[in-house]
Amino acid sequence: MRHTAKDPRLAQAPSDAIDWTEERVETARLLLRPWAMADAPAVQAACADEQSQHWLPLPSPYTFADAERWVTEGGQLLRRDRSGLQCAVVERATEQLVGSCGVRLHPSRRACAEIGYWVSPWARGRRYAAEAVDGLCRWSYDHGVARVELLAAVPNVASQRVAMRAGFVREGLVRSAARAGTESVDAVVFSRLATDPGTPAARPLPDLDEVDDGVVSVRPVRVGDEDAVLDERSDAEARRWATGARTWLRDDVERLVRSAASAWLAGVEARFAVVETASQEYVGSVGLRMTMPAFGVAELGYGMRARWRRRGYMTRALALVTAWAFQRAGLVRLELGTAADNLASQRTAPDDDRLAQPPRAEGWHGRRRRYNPGIGPSSALPDAAWTPRASTKIHRTPLRPSR
Repeated sequence: MRHTAKDPRLAQAPSDAIDWTEERVETARLLLRPWAMADAPAVQAACADEQSQHWLPLPSPYTFADAERWVTEGGQLLRRDRSGLQCAVVERATEQLVGSCGVRLHPSRRACAEIGYWVSPWARGRRYAAEAVDGLCRWSYDHGVARVELLAAVPNVASQRVAMRAGFVREGLVRSAARAGTESVDAVVFSRLATDPGTPAARPLPDLDEVDDGVVSVRPVRVGDEDAVLDERSDAEARRWATGARTWLRDDVERLVRSAASAWLAGVEARFAVVETASQEYVGSVGLRMTMPAFGVAELGYGMRARWRRRGYMTRALALVTAWAFQRAGLVRLELGTAADNLASQRTAPDDDRLAQPPRAEGWHGRRRRYNPGIGPSSALPDAAWTPRASTKIHRTPLRPSR
């Protein structure tokens, strides 16, 4: 029996009346159908792909025998057990295999389901995954499922984009719940309810490729920047003024870089690399962290590698990030907090763009950690670590443009 994803008759069809082994779902461009032996060559080609091998728990090398086992056994199990649908995703116009999409009913919470997918390398970039996921979600809701969950590895931003395009809501992180190569990595949990509209999720922080003023450019921090980031954060002067007392290790930096794109996509933080245009060398970074998203307020922080200081590069980078924040992201206020005696940091923002508030003893400390006035330092740290230090705050709004 074949149904379209929006067929109103589905809501009237009880699950025990469905022939799960033959069930099909249609969307605007795709047909989600049972796996067939003829799919084996395309499955082998897709699952031997480097990206597929990196993100999926697949045999390596992936052989034709592996593909045959999938289309005849593994891809049929959910249907035979009546515990979900594992589907070959094909283009309706050409009948070419473009991926896989499956939904599995939760064994103890039958109103919940989990969904997963992969896209063949020759079909990527066409938003087929989001379309297939949406189709299977609608099929699930029509068969009594109230909640569909989706997990995506933190470094797998492409998969997270699929979830957001398919109307899923980001809920949080689970530790070591996904795979990236040979490693276990944290995963982002998404969900979509039967009562959700299913429309693409809003993006608080829009994408950025690169912006350049002829001297410096800013772009997202990315894999490959680890050595430069570690150099930036290991410098004695940077550690002196940092807002935390931690010593950054290589593993810390790798986690930071791997999670940067996911945090940007979630609208939590945009982390920019500052690059010298002439040499294309990473010279520092700017972080824009959303502090009051509902009000369009964010906080800026930045750091420079030692040998690139006193060239005016960070002032230029902040101007580029500020323009992006106000003109592209639609923010209404940016804040930058510094220790009151960190005059170099305060001079980084152009004079005509600043409003400096009076120093406040409650803001920064010898160990450079924050606490609430009247409450005192955290009990997790020794009293000797808490030497009050004055701070100042600089802010800028779109109503005070650079002159």
